[in-house]
Order: sequence, then C-alpha cells, then structure tokens
Amino acid sequence: MITREDVNDALQRVGMVAMMYYPELQVDDPDYRLDTDVTWCIEPLAEISDEARASMVNLIGLAIVDPTAHRGALFAAVMDLAPEADAH
Repeated sequence: MITREDVNDALQRVGMVAMMYYPELQVDDPDYRLDTDVTWCIEPLAEISDEARASMVNLIGLAIVDPTAHRGALFAAVMDLAPEADAH
C-alpha cells in the first residue's frame, strides 16, 4: 500500500529533478536521459499497478519538463494512489 511518506518522497524527487532540468540539458550532457530521472522519481511508488505506473511515468516526465503546466495533474494523480494520505 502506498503511504503518505511514499507520496511525499516521490513528489520531492520530481521537484528536485525539475529544478535541475532545462531544455538544453541533453545538448550540454549527451548522456542525460529523462527516463532515468523518471525511474528514480517513481521508485517510492513501487507498489502501483502496471496501468497506474504507465500513467505516472508520463505525468512525471511532463512535470519534470514543464512543472508549471503539469504539477497539479501529477499531484492529484499521486494523491489518488494513497487516499489515506488526505486523512492525515
């Protein structure tokens, strides 16, 4: 079961990566891969279904590349994974 700590950890990871991301990153660092960062960000949510994982991978990638446009959707989706997190 996903806990509030898992949710917070995942969101903090996305925030950290998003702060370091910039559009020219792959030019400056040819070895950079967004999917590696996304994999690291989703680790705390290891217990989700394959369907939820596919959706979350997409949302995390979008939130890293354009946090202003996508952080609300990511936050809502992550909170839906751990409804008990709202109760605390």
